[in-house]
Amino acid sequence: MPIFFMLVDIDALSSYYNQLFVRHLKTELRRVDISPQALNSIAYRVEKNGESLLQISKEYKLGTFKVAKSYLEYVYNNQVQPSTVLSDPEIIKSVELRKDILKLLRDDPVCSYEVDIIKECLGREYENLLIKMLTERHMCFETESELRSRGKPKTPDILFQIPMGLARNEYDKMSPYLNTTSKTTEMEGSGKDYVVINWIDSKAMFADIITFDEHLEQLRAYNNRYGRGLVIYWHGCTEEIYSKLRDDMIIVRDSFPDHWIFPTGELADGNVPMFLS
Repeated sequence: MPIFFMLVDIDALSSYYNQLFVRHLKTELRRVDISPQALNSIAYRVEKNGESLLQISKEYKLGTFKVAKSYLEYVYNNQVQPSTVLSDPEIIKSVELRKDILKLLRDDPVCSYEVDIIKECLGREYENLLIKMLTERHMCFETESELRSRGKPKTPDILFQIPMGLARNEYDKMSPYLNTTSKTTEMEGSGKDYVVINWIDSKAMFADIITFDEHLEQLRAYNNRYGRGLVIYWHGCTEEIYSKLRDDMIIVRDSFPDHWIFPTGELADGNVPMFLS
């Protein structure tokens, strides 16, 4: 096995593969003809010629779920969705067609309902892990659900009620903005300097520069409302992201940072700070 794959976490590889497939899908959707005329031809081949929808789907590089969904929407005039078939398969009278559609819906490794559920559960798992780590360090914060219950728009996963100081690391130094524009505080004898963090957003995925660019509008909205913040890509990210940050308002990490301080200068190391005792 190549050294590269021995060093990269399997979750990071899986996350990156999913992103690449989605990008491929978007490209193919612009290229492949799935117009009503094309779908009519597919329906004719299935219903009149007795061809397998499963075999026809291999002619389209769109993912099996997309082919099945497009077919159902066309043939049943948007009255039958994939979720309908999964809950009541016998709505499709043809046994062979029913088998094909169920296989197309269930076997897609990127765009099925099962995959969406897994992604949602994974996102919640890492959000809960983040909340646990913050709570253990006695940091004061509100969660996204708490913010939304108060009618707050554009909410990150975590908003600090008391802004925290985050120690800079070697990756921050790759950005010229963090070296020249950030106001930092250095703790005596610690050898570290800190930037103020107001919010955290948790991303249970791997990120390259394209993924980061897709998230940038969302993160900038948090900047506009709450100031500087931190985004954690739990499955890693490319170094290119650090070197291409346009300013110091978004700090990027691939794990939960170890070194935090309260505004009083006390370390957030699990001990109760003086102002809370």
